[in-house]
Amino acid sequence: MWVVTAILALLGASLGFAVGHTAPRAQTASTVILVTPLDGNAFYPGTRGEQLVNLTTEAQVLKSDKVAAKVIESTEQGSDPVSLLRQLTTTVPPNTQLIEIAFESNDPDAAVLGAQAFADAFLEFRSDQAASHLEGQIIGIREEIEKLTANMGELSEQLGKPNITAFERTTLEAQLNAGASQIASLGARESTLATTRIDPGQVVTAASLDRAALLSLRELLVFAGLLAGLGLGMLIMVFMARSNKVLRGVEELKSFGVNALRVLNEAELSGGEAKGSIPTLTRNSPKITQFRSELLGMVQNSNRRVLLIASADDGCDFPLSYNAVADMLASAGLKVLVIDTTGKAVESGNTAKLPGIGEVLAGQSTLAEASQSSNQLLCLIGQGELIKRYENGLSSERLNEFLISAGKEFDAVLVIASDLNLSITQWLVSVIPTVLVEVELGTTKRKDVRAAQNVCVSLAAELRALLIRPVNSPQTRHRPRPDNGRAEHLSTGVSGSKTT
Repeated sequence: MWVVTAILALLGASLGFAVGHTAPRAQTASTVILVTPLDGNAFYPGTRGEQLVNLTTEAQVLKSDKVAAKVIESTEQGSDPVSLLRQLTTTVPPNTQLIEIAFESNDPDAAVLGAQAFADAFLEFRSDQAASHLEGQIIGIREEIEKLTANMGELSEQLGKPNITAFERTTLEAQLNAGASQIASLGARESTLATTRIDPGQVVTAASLDRAALLSLRELLVFAGLLAGLGLGMLIMVFMARSNKVLRGVEELKSFGVNALRVLNEAELSGGEAKGSIPTLTRNSPKITQFRSELLGMVQNSNRRVLLIASADDGCDFPLSYNAVADMLASAGLKVLVIDTTGKAVESGNTAKLPGIGEVLAGQSTLAEASQSSNQLLCLIGQGELIKRYENGLSSERLNEFLISAGKEFDAVLVIASDLNLSITQWLVSVIPTVLVEVELGTTKRKDVRAAQNVCVSLAAELRALLIRPVNSPQTRHRPRPDNGRAEHLSTGVSGSKTT
């Protein structure tokens, strides 16, 4: 799994490198300008020159289309002011007369050129606006002087007439003196405006590329891809480790949402009786009573009173728990038919080879001829030629008909099967919708139980319970009686359980 994680990490890093290589690598250049108040500032015509300007307004002017047009004209960089302004960022540090300009471009030279061009264009724009305003004032003063000069000429003509009175002469002279004073004042104002020095500000810091980050975009993407690959690999490892985890406690079985029943071994059931003694199944032990109640509920609620018992472990010959299940149902007074489809749970007799379920389904034998009765309540049918018949296309309809017929004669039918990964076991599950799966703590893995659940779901069957195999139970085969070839009572091994 570490190899898979390493491969995923390399793939993630490679993908990040590829994306970073193709992604545009934007470069940012910055410059700082000092904005000074202007005498005759077009934006603040009513203020005094020494008063501070509104830098927020100045920053907005810097990002105007007119300034962008000047940049395009001077640098021939782009043709659309709107798209050019998207690359521009302005910042006004508090309590200063500074504006920070940042310009972004994929070309580092273009970034430096753009930042410097915007700084120069803005200062030029401020200077032009101030000069235009001053020029307007000077033109206004000159027009006023021309009007006053013309008026004074008319007054001089009137003053030169011979028939004016002394009062009229005095009045005209006073008007001429006043006009002369106004012209002198306006001339002085014009001279002041004409000699006004326009200082829009200056570039404090020339445009230069910003210091590169510790990691470039490409390196960040490579690192992110590496982390993503490692994370995905770790998740897969955790998932696989959890799937391959061996089940060791009953609490772990509860996570599957299925009832778990622990089958007791002979020593637990007999309560310390001598070894080799046959336990009494009718004893009213709470464990036995509870297990028997669980089984009776399954049989009564299942379709045709048929239960299939299989193992969750790959390669298991047959589930040991079938012995306890059969004994419990028989001890409750039910007539039970056990069908061994594995060919390994019960051996055929030594004196006569009896037919099995394969021959019965093929119509070559009857249920009575194939069944081995150990007592009035317990009968067993071996495998016979089931595998051969199944490989030759034995229909599930025939099995279904047989189970319906057997359900009329028996109170419960137990079908013993191998692990659920086998095709013949899945064929049985497709007909028998109620399934019990045997697990062994310390051996069975989580993925095995999950696979058993998936098989049941895919075949529209119900996994009713997990049977926990008893501790220290060897996988023994039940042998027939030597005198008549019939099977011994199934309680030779294990029986009983409790609900966990």
